[in-house]
Amino acid sequence: MCGLTPILPFMERIKQLLRLHTANVTAVLFSRIAGIIGVAFGIRLITEFVSPEVYGSYKLIEGVLVFVIGLFLRPLAQYVMRGYHGSENLGFEIPFLAYSQRVNLISTITLGTILFIVLGSWGSLTGMFGIGVVLSSVLLFSALGITGYQSSILITQNKQVRVSWLSAIVRSVPLIVTALIASRIRTDLNLLLLLIAVSTTLIIPGFSKDTFVKGSGISSEQKTEWKKQAVKFILPLIPVGIFSWMLSLGDRYMIGIYREQHEVGIYSAVYGLVSGPVLLAGGIASQIVTPLLFKQHSDGDDRQSKNINNTLRLTSALIALAAFLFVLFLGKLMIPAFLGESYRENVYPLMCWIVAGHGVLIIAQAFDLTFYAEKKTRVILYANALAAVTNLGLNFLWIPRMGGIGAAQATFYSYLIYLSVVLVYSKGIRRGVN
Repeated sequence: MCGLTPILPFMERIKQLLRLHTANVTAVLFSRIAGIIGVAFGIRLITEFVSPEVYGSYKLIEGVLVFVIGLFLRPLAQYVMRGYHGSENLGFEIPFLAYSQRVNLISTITLGTILFIVLGSWGSLTGMFGIGVVLSSVLLFSALGITGYQSSILITQNKQVRVSWLSAIVRSVPLIVTALIASRIRTDLNLLLLLIAVSTTLIIPGFSKDTFVKGSGISSEQKTEWKKQAVKFILPLIPVGIFSWMLSLGDRYMIGIYREQHEVGIYSAVYGLVSGPVLLAGGIASQIVTPLLFKQHSDGDDRQSKNINNTLRLTSALIALAAFLFVLFLGKLMIPAFLGESYRENVYPLMCWIVAGHGVLIIAQAFDLTFYAEKKTRVILYANALAAVTNLGLNFLWIPRMGGIGAAQATFYSYLIYLSVVLVYSKGIRRGVN
């Protein structure tokens, strides 16, 4: 019975969460399952009809777009999620969202214009791609930036049903639609990018009713105060975006440099097949508790915040373990079921390393949420920096010799470093250390 003592409070908290938020939990669970199935089905179609070389090129371009989003737009979205529940904005929630919405739109347009110039110049100088690829890339960037912000607004307002389906649709539908339409075109990068960009863009109107906020009566003093708060919160997260990108996407570019282009495509497909479902599953608990945790921190309810944190962390650990065991025992059956024939060579060890690394990641992200709520974003910066440096060094050592397997192993050990850092700082917070 003593061995069960730590489990009992956890089970009680789970039951309480289910009782209080049954509709949200059900919606998140079913939509995430739909997203996992959609991702797997989409990758199966893409790998059947698109060559590894073209898919690898697409993922390299997508990596550039994700880098810019992570550098500027995602930190803004994180600030909006935290600021909405802040006591300093009490009574100004709707004007705050409306103003933030305008800032996000202006930022997306500005960054899209810069991307158009940079990618257009790069394509012209290198001859690697033409204006069609550039335009499709900018359209995809804008769509990803807007849908990412839409998700943040929905989570902030605790509209879990809508955000769950938005997340599932964005991850899976563009892949499926693209593969079905372009089923006979294996070597057209421009068409691949265009179809994914257009199908992602068409998702936006379906959620605009829930995310478009009208607000007025904002004084210049209030805007100035919001800008100061945003800068203080966001600045540490800009280098986090760089380090996070190095951890999750930088290895593809090194594979492209040291190995062959088709290996980038194979690695990216396997990475998406394994990491996508793990991250979707890991996000179930965090999506539900994010608005609750931010609200408890703003209200100063430390006891309830601690309960939420502990529940989230243990739930994430159980999901990570389940995902690893699933791939370990059923991974070989997944290969012919979800990967095209040209993507199957020696990928089972790669799958195991990727699922292990992302299991560690979702546990670490459960700790991240505490630092966002506490406005201690510098801790996330330190963890990402140390993990990224580790990842870069290991990639240089292992990718030239081992290719994708070396990249996956480097990612696993880097995420272990990341988890170690957030664990140390988490203990410091519990002891009252800043």
